[in-house]
Amino acid sequence: VVGAVAGLLVGVPKIVVGTRNLNPSHFQNLYRPWLRATYAALSRSPRVILTANSSAGGADYAAWCGADLSQFRVIPNGLDTERWAPPSPEERARARASLGVGEGDLLVVGVFRLATEKRPLDFLEVLARAHAEAPQLRALHVGEGPLGEAFAERAAELGLTGDEGPLQILGRRRDVEAILAAADLCLLCSEQEGCPNVLLEAHARGVPAVTTAAGGATEIVADGETGFVLPVGDIEGLSGGLLQLCVPERRERAGRAARQRVCELFSLEVMLKAYRELYEEDLAKD
Repeated sequence: VVGAVAGLLVGVPKIVVGTRNLNPSHFQNLYRPWLRATYAALSRSPRVILTANSSAGGADYAAWCGADLSQFRVIPNGLDTERWAPPSPEERARARASLGVGEGDLLVVGVFRLATEKRPLDFLEVLARAHAEAPQLRALHVGEGPLGEAFAERAAELGLTGDEGPLQILGRRRDVEAILAAADLCLLCSEQEGCPNVLLEAHARGVPAVTTAAGGATEIVADGETGFVLPVGDIEGLSGGLLQLCVPERRERAGRAARQRVCELFSLEVMLKAYRELYEEDLAKD
């Protein structure tokens, strides 16, 4: 927004402001008292075009700063679907072996910051409940954050870690592609999301997801088709979603639908086409 204000002051004819999540008041590490008034002022300028990467994000910004929702052009994140293609049997086998995942294990992967908005302790409670019903479940968590210590402590209390526990806490990793190649399911328990890339990446890999109805997550996961969408904090419902996807035929069907959905709606080509149309439409008006 500082750049947008500077652009207005020096006379830039058109400025595109991209919002990438819900509004910044949800993130205390990012929030500044002047942000709301600045977004409100930008929304009143005919020279400013506002974009959001989810309908939920656009609606949240509009309500927060008093803008008209119609001012937000929704352009979801795009993914290179070739790079994130489903793994070959050989690639999958290598990935699982490197992570110590057994042939009969059903692997649940969580990739998220260990921060309040991601509700990491819910992730642990869901795993504990599902594992009690399906002992073949194993899980990996990728990420770090301010709740790392509390996360590890609660995981130990629930018996999820240690020699006999089903969960590996991997911390920060640069090989998420390989980890998702090994995955059977993806789990996300957030209370707020913009357009969560991990759901796009998992779906592109052919991995169904169980997620909360947090912001743009509901726009990625088709409930009952590519996974399940449950209310925030619904531990029983989320664990039930995992258990339903333990059935191989249901999981494989959801994985195929997930891949198709990302290719049709969230590919890099779809995103670039939308941005190109935005610029071309505005130039045509002038």
